[in-house]
Amino acid sequence: MKIFLSPDNPIHGAHQTLFKNDPEPYVAVKEVSNDEAFETEKANLELTQSLKHEHLIKLIATCQKGPIFYFIFPWADGGDLRDFWKANDTKARTQELVLWSLRQMLGIVSAINALHGKITRHGDIKPQNILHFLKAQDDGTIGSRGRLILADVGVSKIHREITSMRQDPTNCQQSTVTYEAPEAQSDQREGKPRGRRYDMWSLGCMFLEFTVWLVFDYHTVRSFRKSRRTRDDPKDAFGSFFVQTSDNLIQIHSAVTEAIGHLRSQPPCGDNTALADLIQLIEDDLLQVDVERRMEAPKLLEKLEKITRKAEQSSDYLYPR
Repeated sequence: MKIFLSPDNPIHGAHQTLFKNDPEPYVAVKEVSNDEAFETEKANLELTQSLKHEHLIKLIATCQKGPIFYFIFPWADGGDLRDFWKANDTKARTQELVLWSLRQMLGIVSAINALHGKITRHGDIKPQNILHFLKAQDDGTIGSRGRLILADVGVSKIHREITSMRQDPTNCQQSTVTYEAPEAQSDQREGKPRGRRYDMWSLGCMFLEFTVWLVFDYHTVRSFRKSRRTRDDPKDAFGSFFVQTSDNLIQIHSAVTEAIGHLRSQPPCGDNTALADLIQLIEDDLLQVDVERRMEAPKLLEKLEKITRKAEQSSDYLYPR
């Protein structure tokens, strides 16, 4: 729910300092009616806040009114990542946009790396859980394009409708099947918790869609999603990035392989370009069915930072005209 900080609300402009320079501060409010669920989520959010990471959602406050508990967060005025793609779809793909995108991806990976060092894993990374802030979460500045912020599933549900969701009994968290790692189904059957490298698969899926948008447009992102839903297997209704063969082998969806090949044939993804190196990173180190071959967050952060820094220094490498 989106709420304006007026004197009629529990936390209004006269009693908060986070948005002193914002004449019309809005917040996102999540309601929880279960005591145990509230305490669990509060503990997780407090742990997240201790990281003080600029690409992680900030918790403004918690409060209680009667039997209902409330979490209060800054409002993401730009919506989520898909909203960003749609809102900027007709704008020119400039070097500045590509560099901003690389920096935002790097920021999200840095946030995931911080989470992995403190809270084990996120477990539900997807475009709907990446919020777009046009204004800083505090009174700071973040540039004209804003900043992408990683939110947990509870926070991001305030900003968009729930789609393609499945209940995961191993951790009582809902997860979008589209971005699930291949091991999710076997881990669920065997009662195993999700490991850190689960997040790496989800990042690979999301970054590949981001790259498709950068090189083409949102229509192509949607077409790519539909192309992963063409098989008879009911699981493919969710557009997963992998398929299970008739002999129970799991492999990368052919539509994913085709999309990567199509990207590589485009001039912005030619040899010795940032997007070519990003695609290589996604294919070789993130979208790996074998969990052990999937890169961990610290190494991913190192590699993506190298790509981003090189892009900052060379316009030809960043986005050849």
